[in-house]
Amino acid sequence: MSRLSGGIDCIVSSPDFRFMDLALPVTVAAAKHAVCIHAPGEYVPNAPLARQHVINRWKAAGLWYEIMDLPKGPRGWGCYWIVICKSLESRY
Repeated sequence: MSRLSGGIDCIVSSPDFRFMDLALPVTVAAAKHAVCIHAPGEYVPNAPLARQHVINRWKAAGLWYEIMDLPKGPRGWGCYWIVICKSLESRY
């Protein structure tokens, strides 16, 4: 178990997109219940194989949600929010 595990109830973050593959697992490890993370629109569709495996595990467990169709930002980028619950009970 991570030393950070269980220290924070919920984490909401908008990390620099260059560090998404680091930010996502670290925040999930640190949160007790859920993580809401702002992601670029291509984060999931263009995921390399290793990222796809991690995402698919969360999806198969019913812990992964995406909030999409948000307004485009000033640079014209489409982004969305990813919500990862730590357990099925955390979803409610």
